[in-house]
Amino acid sequence: MAFVRWRGLCAQLLTTVYDKGRSRQVLLANLHSGYTVPTWIRTQVQEQFPLVSVDWSQIEEALAKGPLGTPELTQEQWDCLRVEQSAARLVREPSPGAKRCEHPESCGTRVGEPAGTDIP
Repeated sequence: MAFVRWRGLCAQLLTTVYDKGRSRQVLLANLHSGYTVPTWIRTQVQEQFPLVSVDWSQIEEALAKGPLGTPELTQEQWDCLRVEQSAARLVREPSPGAKRCEHPESCGTRVGEPAGTDIP
């Protein structure tokens, strides 16, 4: 299982590996500021360390809490974090039964996008 370690104001994603009765920590990624972990970091970690289990929502909550000594988040900030996580998850993992729009002129979406998506 992966976890966050703080080095000053910088966060690192680590896991503990046991080898010949000894433990050592392996650096999976350096995490940048913000509440969410970018998709490219997630992909990189999954490709380089396929056997490591990562609970991304727990990692993002640890990032939101920040290092020891930082002010606690308000309930409103926690709610915004959870909404951000849910929205990001929907973008990354569309539901398996989602239909793609084939007639953009009738609903205002681009071909191939989920129906109901607004054009910017």
